[in-house]
Amino acid sequence: MVGSFVLVPYAAEYPDVRLKDYMIPVATPLLRAAAQRSTDDKTILVSLLTTAALETRGALVTADLNNSALGQRLRENTASGAGTAPLFLGQGVEDEVVPIAGQAEMAQRARLSGRAVTEKDYPGRSHMGVIAADSPLITDLLDWADAQVAS
Repeated sequence: MVGSFVLVPYAAEYPDVRLKDYMIPVATPLLRAAAQRSTDDKTILVSLLTTAALETRGALVTADLNNSALGQRLRENTASGAGTAPLFLGQGVEDEVVPIAGQAEMAQRARLSGRAVTEKDYPGRSHMGVIAADSPLITDLLDWADAQVAS
């Protein structure tokens, strides 16, 4: 499923990143369809189950991130933390997609560049759970943004 949220948009944006170079032919329409769905759309389950069934027969996406256009584009788009605007970083501690240590590393890089950073961890929240309607991140982020405008 990561292919649908990374590879499909990169292929749409960059002419040197072609889906056919990174996935088996049967996977292309499946991942394109998944890319059109919101992660909270219940029909995403169809894509997840189909992907899981197909992956039992082998990898759908085969990307060499060291020696490929996709790898180069991913490196170009890696957030450095550099900048001048204040930065709010909030992440679920139980994030199953992005390790929580990545937030601390990015915050440290940003602080070393002189950037003001507000960093918050949300115990009990997953990758998508941290942005659910009942997540404290929403209130924290809005309060933080209001404070930035007021200062």
